[in-house]
Amino acid sequence: MVTVAGMVGAACAEWHLHAWDLAASLGKDYQPASPELVAAGWQAGMPHLPLDCGAPVAPCGAAVAGAGVAFGGPGTARGPSPAAGAWEALLRASGRLPH
Repeated sequence: MVTVAGMVGAACAEWHLHAWDLAASLGKDYQPASPELVAAGWQAGMPHLPLDCGAPVAPCGAAVAGAGVAFGGPGTARGPSPAAGAWEALLRASGRLPH
């Protein structure tokens, strides 16, 4: 079943991933302002491509207010923050970074 929220989530994630591609081609770095929200959109729109994390997702596909993204349990988060970890998980799930 495909929902409107899932399609919007997938489109949002794709837009930010293509922005990362464009920035990389210019020798720059890019990260969305709210990677956790983009991760929630990815999970709602592309459940067949799971993330390497457990981003909480509300039934509408939006990130649960005040909830962070957990990676592999306590003390195992990659990157300087959960937000950076959510973005890294998206880049890995999309095939842009090696697993």
